[in-house]
Amino acid sequence: MYLKIRSVGQDVGMISHLLAKNPHNLYDRNEKGARVRIVYPVCTEQELEVLLFVTPDPIELVKGTPDRYDITQYINDREFAVSSLFCSYLRPALGTALNGKPKSDYAAWVQHPFPLEVSFGPVASNLPDDVMSELFASLGYDVRLERAEIAYSFQLKERSTIRTVHLKGTTTLQQLLRQLFVLMPVLDDYKHYYIGEEEVEKLHRYGEGWLLEHPQHAYIVRRALRFVPLLRLYRQGLPEQVAADFDTRGRFVRVTGEDFRGDLADGTVNPAVDEAVNQVVDEETVNEAANQVPNESMDADQLNDVAIEMEKVDWDGNVNSLTDSIHVATQVTHSTSTDKTDKTDKTDTTDTTDTTDTTDATDAKDAKDAKDATNIDSTSTCVARLTDAQAPGSEEPIASSTEAAIKPPKAPRLNDLRYEAITARVSAIQPHRQIVDFGAGEGKLSERLAAIAGVEQVWAIEPSAYAGVRALDRFAAMEEKGMSVVPQLATGSLFYRDERWSRHDVMILCEVIEHINEARLPMVMRTLLDDYQPQTLIMTTPNREYNAIYELDEQRMRHADHRFEWTRAEFETFCRLWSEYGGYDVTFEGIGEHSDTYGQPTQMAIFQRIGGETQ
Repeated sequence: MYLKIRSVGQDVGMISHLLAKNPHNLYDRNEKGARVRIVYPVCTEQELEVLLFVTPDPIELVKGTPDRYDITQYINDREFAVSSLFCSYLRPALGTALNGKPKSDYAAWVQHPFPLEVSFGPVASNLPDDVMSELFASLGYDVRLERAEIAYSFQLKERSTIRTVHLKGTTTLQQLLRQLFVLMPVLDDYKHYYIGEEEVEKLHRYGEGWLLEHPQHAYIVRRALRFVPLLRLYRQGLPEQVAADFDTRGRFVRVTGEDFRGDLADGTVNPAVDEAVNQVVDEETVNEAANQVPNESMDADQLNDVAIEMEKVDWDGNVNSLTDSIHVATQVTHSTSTDKTDKTDKTDTTDTTDTTDTTDATDAKDAKDAKDATNIDSTSTCVARLTDAQAPGSEEPIASSTEAAIKPPKAPRLNDLRYEAITARVSAIQPHRQIVDFGAGEGKLSERLAAIAGVEQVWAIEPSAYAGVRALDRFAAMEEKGMSVVPQLATGSLFYRDERWSRHDVMILCEVIEHINEARLPMVMRTLLDDYQPQTLIMTTPNREYNAIYELDEQRMRHADHRFEWTRAEFETFCRLWSEYGGYDVTFEGIGEHSDTYGQPTQMAIFQRIGGETQ
């Protein structure tokens, strides 16, 4: 991870004094398990270039967290991508510049605008190019996004989500750094620490002088804070005239009526675009979570579970499984290993020619990103605030669960419709005694499959330890209820053959294949059809054509981890090719609300072995 700042012009050498780093000395420190280095390739009064480079220790990233037991922790970009981790590592070195507290001889230069050229990366963002560019262009920067040119020997995907950001503009050094420290985590959409009230205060401080006027103000705030109670707390600190246009869910309504990519033509919120750009929990999810907190008797795990359920909503309006979101408990635990010393903007003792870092005592909270993982009160406080939440546009508390019961029923979520369709199909298939659910996640589908009459065994296969823990809890509850069939959880992968999954009656891949690179799908299909040879294979995947209903552009997918999304024709071509290869008949169905033009949001293929016997 790196940040490079370059400036050419009169007196640009003063930037080194604002940074409080001697250009003649190498800054080389270890910060919370990461090596931080600052060098000046060029430093004169007319030209300056400073490079800040961070190299995290991948072992330190998982120490003291459940990740160390999870095989999927090896497959991540956290040691390379610019994120909240990067900001946390750099903050002690940049405390003087962020707070605008250099030596008194250079204090006048804090408000001096410099012509700056900035680049940082790599950035792993689920935001499309136009949204990323707009975030910085609205601040007056010229923006250029760059992708590395890599010649793959196979078709991996059309474009990488990894980009380097190049900015050019005139501003003060303090303003630049504060904008970066707010927007970098927004781009990456990952917080490695507990998000509490300190984050609200930091957002107000770092956003002073620019955030309120930003046309994407609400989007920045929502991706930074995520939780509706924190959004409401942020609103309380806004100037009265701005707070009046910031609704109780944190949705900023501009005076012009133009909300950045957030509304449909009829004025309603576009759920897909809203999640793609914002990824904020909706009010209904908050109501549900609030009703889960009846008293103070809940233990730490239960409180974390409520926070997890609030944390994210996927493209279909479903709360994400732990394979698709950051576990709140991990954020809290991780904070102790990476942020336990990140409590203040440290006074830097680097050898400098004529300046040292000084930090005002009133800014001592500047780097307080995390709470102590052992202090569960901070978690319970955040969750408990949900019980005091108010409905949008009202001073009345959210309706109780009893009052909510008389409201019209909500439309079923697409994920539930998928489960219902798969369960109905499996019920109609004979035989269906033995079932394998690949990518079982938290075990919701496996639980339904186990309840089908005639089912004798369900294997729930999941590579993620996080999701597996939730599945185990679900299955334990089934056992306590005396269910005759309880799914059996196993760690596994489609890329490793396991004899235990061979020759079962039904094998299911529900919303799995789109998370696999297309180049690797043939290997997966050969494993399924040659090695496992199920009597029936059921696969579901998103219908890309239906994205037009969500007003998504062609480059955008429904989920950040999707490697591809197919049209109905593409999916049918793929399935017919492999059905002929494996000796199967294949039929197709749609799931979800139907459109005469675009079909249904989910497409399902049912492969049935010709002859009905395994070879």
